[in-house]
Amino acid sequence: MPGSSHVYVVTAAAAGVVTPYSEAIGVAIPAPQAPPNFRLTGLTSTTTSLAWDPSPGPVPIAYYSIFESTPLYTLVPVAGATGLTNTFVTITGLTPGSQHTYVIIAYDADGRGSSIGYQQVSVYNQFLPLPRSPVQLPSRVEDFNSRCRLPLPKPRSSRRAPIFRTRHRG
Repeated sequence: MPGSSHVYVVTAAAAGVVTPYSEAIGVAIPAPQAPPNFRLTGLTSTTTSLAWDPSPGPVPIAYYSIFESTPLYTLVPVAGATGLTNTFVTITGLTPGSQHTYVIIAYDADGRGSSIGYQQVSVYNQFLPLPRSPVQLPSRVEDFNSRCRLPLPKPRSSRRAPIFRTRHRG
C-alpha cells in the first residue's frame, strides 16, 4: 500500500532444521504526492480552466484526474478530466450560474493515488452583462445654493418629506 512501511525477517528451514530469524529489514513504499498550486486559470459561463504544478517527490506520476466534490463529500470524476498527462484542463458544458468544487489526485503507474490534501478550487461561474450605457442615478436638485431634495418615499403621515440641506464653503 503506498505510503506504508513494512518490516521483514527471514528464516530458513531444511530437513527439519529451522535457522533463527534474521535482523529485521524495513521497506517503505512512498505514495504519490498531491500536485501543488492547483488553481483556476480561466472562467466563462460554461467553462472552467484549471492548472497545477507537477507533483514533487520520488514517485513518478503517470497521470492526474480531476474530481468534483459534492455536498455529501463524495468525489465524482469529471468527464474529460481523468487520465490527464499534462498539467492543465478545460472543463466544458457547465450550466451558467452553477457552482463547482474541484480536487485533483495524482496517480503512479500502478494506479496508486495521492492524497487530496487541502487544495481545492471552488468556482461560481456567474457572469452578469455590463450595462450598455452609464447608469443614471435619479436625483432632483431644486436649489443648488442651499438645498438638495432627493426622491424619498412619501411619508405615511401628512408631514412633508424631510429636506436635506447642504452648504458649500469655498
